[in-house]
Amino acid sequence: MPATAATASAAAPTRPSPPAVRSVRAAAQLALEGIEPTSDRCAAFIRNTLHSHVSRATGRTGRITLLADEVKHLLAASTFLLHQNEHDIISRIDKATAPIDAVAATVAATTTSLQELKEKLSKPNISPPPQDSPPDIERDIGVWQTVKPRKRSKERKAPLAQRLPSTDMLITSANLKLPVFKGLSPKAVVTKARAAILSQRSKKSWEKVKEHPIEHIVRAARSLPSGDWILSDGTIGWANFLSMMKKDWIPALDPNARLKDANFEIAVHLMPRDFDTDNMEHVQEFWDQNPHSFHSSGFKWAGGPNDKKHGTLLLSFRRAADANELLKASVVWDHRMLETRRSTSQPPFYAGWRPIPPIFDEPPSEEDRTGLRAISYISSARFPPNAIIPLPTNSSDVCAFAITAVAGLPAQIFINIYNQKDNVGTLEAVDSLLDRVAIEYDNPAIFVLGDFNLHHELWNPLHYLSSDPRADTLLDIAGKHGLELRSEEGVSTFQHISGQSKATTIDLVWANRLGADLMFSCRTDVAGTHSHLSDHRALVHETMGQHEDRAPIRPPQQWDKVDWNNFNGALQVLLPLVPDPAALPLPHRDQRTRLEASAQGLVDTIQTVIRKVVPVADVGPRSKRWWDGRLGALRAACAKAEREKQRANRGADEALKSVAAAAWRKARAVYTNAIKHHKAQHWDAFLESVDDRTIWTAAKYKLAGQQFDRYVPPIRSETGLCASPEHQAQAFHHAFTQASAPANLSDMQAASYPTPLPDLAIRPEHLSAALERMSASKTADPHGVTTQVLKRIWHAILPLFSSIVEAGMRLGHYPPVFKSAHTLVLRKPRRGDYSAPSSWRPIDLISRLGLIWDSALAARLSFLAEAHHLLPDTHFGGRPARSTSDALVCMEERILDEWRRGRMCGFLSFDSKAAFPSMRRDRLCHNLRMAGVPANAVDLIKLWHNNRWVRYIISKYLCQALHRQDGCPQGSPLSPLLSLFYNAPLLDRIDELGPDFHATGYIDDIGVLVSGRDEREVHEHLKMVAPHTRWWQDSHGTLLDLKKTHFTIFSRTQSNSEPRDLAFDGQVIPWQPTVELLGVILDHQLRFREQRARTIQRAQGAWLAISS
Repeated sequence: MPATAATASAAAPTRPSPPAVRSVRAAAQLALEGIEPTSDRCAAFIRNTLHSHVSRATGRTGRITLLADEVKHLLAASTFLLHQNEHDIISRIDKATAPIDAVAATVAATTTSLQELKEKLSKPNISPPPQDSPPDIERDIGVWQTVKPRKRSKERKAPLAQRLPSTDMLITSANLKLPVFKGLSPKAVVTKARAAILSQRSKKSWEKVKEHPIEHIVRAARSLPSGDWILSDGTIGWANFLSMMKKDWIPALDPNARLKDANFEIAVHLMPRDFDTDNMEHVQEFWDQNPHSFHSSGFKWAGGPNDKKHGTLLLSFRRAADANELLKASVVWDHRMLETRRSTSQPPFYAGWRPIPPIFDEPPSEEDRTGLRAISYISSARFPPNAIIPLPTNSSDVCAFAITAVAGLPAQIFINIYNQKDNVGTLEAVDSLLDRVAIEYDNPAIFVLGDFNLHHELWNPLHYLSSDPRADTLLDIAGKHGLELRSEEGVSTFQHISGQSKATTIDLVWANRLGADLMFSCRTDVAGTHSHLSDHRALVHETMGQHEDRAPIRPPQQWDKVDWNNFNGALQVLLPLVPDPAALPLPHRDQRTRLEASAQGLVDTIQTVIRKVVPVADVGPRSKRWWDGRLGALRAACAKAEREKQRANRGADEALKSVAAAAWRKARAVYTNAIKHHKAQHWDAFLESVDDRTIWTAAKYKLAGQQFDRYVPPIRSETGLCASPEHQAQAFHHAFTQASAPANLSDMQAASYPTPLPDLAIRPEHLSAALERMSASKTADPHGVTTQVLKRIWHAILPLFSSIVEAGMRLGHYPPVFKSAHTLVLRKPRRGDYSAPSSWRPIDLISRLGLIWDSALAARLSFLAEAHHLLPDTHFGGRPARSTSDALVCMEERILDEWRRGRMCGFLSFDSKAAFPSMRRDRLCHNLRMAGVPANAVDLIKLWHNNRWVRYIISKYLCQALHRQDGCPQGSPLSPLLSLFYNAPLLDRIDELGPDFHATGYIDDIGVLVSGRDEREVHEHLKMVAPHTRWWQDSHGTLLDLKKTHFTIFSRTQSNSEPRDLAFDGQVIPWQPTVELLGVILDHQLRFREQRARTIQRAQGAWLAISS
């Protein structure tokens, strides 16, 4: 009877899990309809909708007429409320019946053990096995007990993004009567699986297995109540490999075993029902419209066939990477993943500290990429950036850096590690890094420190008796590299915040002999002075070293506290001491020297007054816009409560320990919640002040994350990986200033120039207008001058500055002090590898006074170009009334005109390599003279163009000045206009080919539009352009990247086949249905559907980012 009762209890089926899928679908439907999926809002929506129809009731029965959309919304809200209530009821039932499940699981496990023992004893010639250990009740409860969701203080929003799948593989049986691995323990199954994999190593396709330990491939196994088994692999990459090679190793594992393929499903909502999943043409059209190439294993409709116009289409994928890529194409996924990247992929920033994250020799693949779990911070005030060299570790759990050898001290290597227990590759990464350090550095001091998550008798507290097998691996690595334990033995460094678990020692510091000699002390912060609200106690490690107490590049100044009357008064006293270039008639050479002295004196005078009058801000760790005194008081109270907790833990009163721990937890919660509240309040106040233009700035803050990084990661160059700022500056300078090709200037020798226009003069009103056009940027130039300062003191410096500009225009001389520049490097968005210089954008901070001169000169030259027709009419950008919209409208009108004539148009969009750096001074001046630009302006531009010096600011470090012999600076308002003159000969040559040829330019972008009766004639016309582009590349030294050249044929004529690819200048340029011109997607029929879809996607992404 007992056995029968036990069997009945064990056979009782488990309760079904909460209806999460249906609840999620209802929440997603509400989110797509613009309704926030919370219980209160759904109830309010139903109530308000029905109440609004009462006044419109019709008929004797008061019947209400609802629209189709209203019915759909009401059903979605009702479904959500129903499933929410059902979810709460099931959660309460789970909590009430958990003890019953535990008893049932215990009885079931006991019955199963007795049955297996009976079967073994009934076999002949087999001795009874030894007594088994009692069943693991907690483990068996995990099989029977229904998983309960975590309680949250807030309603969870609709989970519209799917996480990456795990590394589990499901092993099933081909014969239901013969379960796989019957009678084997999980450890035996793992051993058998490893043996089956190792048996395939001799095959060529299994060579990669030889390079990795088998423990990294198959890590664990567990059985399911159904009799199936789950194998856990080391990474997703290994899971995909074993799934692909299942025909080789599964038969060796068990002839009756089968590996079930993983299906990663993606739901596509609001899909038209006329899409036929069995029609290959529909399927092919679906993937043609997708910008990525995915590999789907099938389509199916959710919910079966029905009469609705739209439904949910489920896509199944064999590979997790394909499902992940498809999810990234949606707006909601981008919004959610940007939040994740900011918290995991990018390290948090703290003022005054430089983060050193893990660095990889090669960027990890999408499947192997994980969040960063180890990071080091270095004081920016004590260590200059060129003294810190980050080291590649090739592990997300290990970061390392080297402090260069200075003042007779050896180089010091610091390795920070977070060793997660189930990650077997962390210690191996440290071992490999130490091997490389021994080769690259001559007898360095080595320090290995961090959270090792390992227990051993060597450092455990006396009351902690357990030991981890992996600790022996750590000791082997320490013995191999001569490391010894320097942290305090037996002093606990970790205890859970609840105080329920035992205190243990898992944070350690290791050092070699030379490192131990440089250490003053290594102690555990028992008092909690440096704990920073963590449940780990800090290890205070003091080491002998040299550091540089250096001031920042430019101390932050408090411009809002400046007394401008005092500022102008001090300026009026010093300005008469500056020599006026127009005061005395001097020889030509002496006039240039006096001009340079006047310009330098003006800049020095302004700098002197700024240092004397403008107060300097005191920057600290809490110099935040949202920080105030209330947060400081809460921080002090939290620190006091933490000290009280540490003092109570040293005593023996358990009640006092509990009270102190509770008080600290409460103080910490109040402090952290107050920080969150102040941040949100400050952000809401900023959003209330935005307008139509600054709304995109707010979106950029949320979408870009920490795009404007204070520190630059190691950069790849021709000589290897550059980690120091000076080497990085050289790599960037080589990439940003190198011309794409040499220029052939032989045709300039016999050139005959037209009579130039009269000399160009710049008057004071031109300079004042140029200052008014400048934006009120708070960024200072290399001299510490901002636009705001110039506008405040303009009336005082205008007479002297206008004399300097007038003398410079008369002499054709540009003072060198106005050519000085600092260059910042900023990340380009959506780039995968930021170790390449091409993934960064230079921003030149040029002298503000020089920018005013450049802007006034550009305005005067632009007026002459328009008045005397010096530039082609189809050259847009950098000119008045020739904006991006004008260029696109003119091109569209030209295409429509050709269509009205029954012709089609072909279009080529060229991409120039290094356009501004490739602008040669002699060729530019030649083009200016050929256009008739005044001679004094040409002489000035010739001197303005070359012999510039630039200093890069990298990781808050001002690098040495680097010379730029040729090329236009990126930040000058004169550069775009000069680019028009540089490209004008190519546009003129193309337009001279005939009325069927139309060249369009926008700054350095060039497009060619030709027309023809048919496709063949269009191809012939485009080929006629090739000799002229070849001449322009050879004579101007600017290459056109044909790999980035786009080609399409604009036509609305229906055709059964796609247009042919274009053979242009020895290369084949493929036809594309869409091309992007000036940031706008042009499809070959000019329907603008793709452009409209992308605009809506970006707008929705920005709105979701701002509203989150």
